[in-house]
Amino acid sequence: MQNYKRNRLGRFKIIPLLLCALMWSFQLSAQEMKPSQTVFKNVRVFDGKTNKLSSTTQVLVEGNMIKEVSSQAGDKASKDAVVIDGEGLTLMPGLSDTHVH
Repeated sequence: MQNYKRNRLGRFKIIPLLLCALMWSFQLSAQEMKPSQTVFKNVRVFDGKTNKLSSTTQVLVEGNMIKEVSSQAGDKASKDAVVIDGEGLTLMPGLSDTHVH
């Protein structure tokens, strides 16, 4: 009976080691991943501070952050970036629905 208990407990000693290895592999893969990029071309951007619309421009978004707003922003994007032609559309950064019940 004692041998059975010792072997049974011995199996559980490897579980924390496996969990640590699994968490470490997830951490490595998260560090290697680059945030996805999206380029909005031919859009006008509404500036809430000045209450003005920009002329037609490009917006580079990386992950969930706006990286650049300029006429050359699309040139700085990676080859696998998603490109959205927003001709005739307006972007309003920072607009969110905060009136939720």
